[in-house]
Amino acid sequence: MWGFAEFIKEYNIAGMAVAFVMGQKVAAWVGSLMTDVITPALLAPAMEKAGVANISDLATDGGIMYGSFLANTIDFLVVAFVMYLLVIYLVKKFLGDYEKA
Repeated sequence: MWGFAEFIKEYNIAGMAVAFVMGQKVAAWVGSLMTDVITPALLAPAMEKAGVANISDLATDGGIMYGSFLANTIDFLVVAFVMYLLVIYLVKKFLGDYEKA
């Protein structure tokens, strides 16, 4: 049992767990923002012309779901950018100027 406690302290498992949970929550928040707010507001005219209600429904005649891929790509890019901004903020707030390190 003591070996487990030392393992947690040495490898900062608690910090990694918090980072994992925060990453999941940020991803869920950004996914909801993209799916429920931005995509319907900005892409509504294009989706109406394509005759679909949801960007994920866009597909080729061969069944390739490029709409789903496009939605996931946009979601990934926004999540990555938000996480980047969050990390930069936290590093500057708690570690000072990270470029000097």
